[in-house]
Amino acid sequence: ARAPASRRSGASPVRTALTLSGIVIGVASVIAMLAIGRGAQEDFIRRASAIGTNWVVVSSDQETRMPRRPLTLDDAEALKGLANVAGVMPGRWEQATVQAGGLSVDTDIIGTDRDFRSVHDWDVARGSFFSEQDARSGSPVLLLGATVSRTLFPDGRDPTGEVVRVNAAPFLVGGVLQPKGLSENGNDRDKVVAMPLRSLESRIYPPGELSVIVVALH
Repeated sequence: ARAPASRRSGASPVRTALTLSGIVIGVASVIAMLAIGRGAQEDFIRRASAIGTNWVVVSSDQETRMPRRPLTLDDAEALKGLANVAGVMPGRWEQATVQAGGLSVDTDIIGTDRDFRSVHDWDVARGSFFSEQDARSGSPVLLLGATVSRTLFPDGRDPTGEVVRVNAAPFLVGGVLQPKGLSENGNDRDKVVAMPLRSLESRIYPPGELSVIVVALH
């Protein structure tokens, strides 16, 4: 039988020194907003809320005096059993070069699961999101961010079904993510590629620790 979340997480004492490292608009953001005008505040809030406002980021705390332990999928599973948790998204962020034909772009890639869609309210604008079977098997399928799609397919055609290469590994484009625009810090959220975590760790990079676990709250 499946053990309760409390037992699973307790099996490895303070396994990751979990730290709630920030809600989308945290204390620092509030302080920054006090120094800008109303119009700029509204723009800041609009950008910050584009990928949801009801989540927190869990990371392994590197400043604690306790021994640092890596984040794992077991930690994500344990968090799913906690009260008031609506969704749990594991994420591993890396950099890669994505190529299509004679064009290429250096971009962020995230290995994740299907909870990416609900936790960040980030679905596809074209094509379809990768399936649970894709996630389990590590299928060579990915989703292009809107900026990456425009860079690799400047004629504007739907790239769904096209084959691109990520660090030379071939992947099928399953779809294009909805555009989310700039973050509150001015970074282009659409310059990203999303794929199943197992695909990233079996086809591009060796298995490793998670970068973050994003927890959506009720």
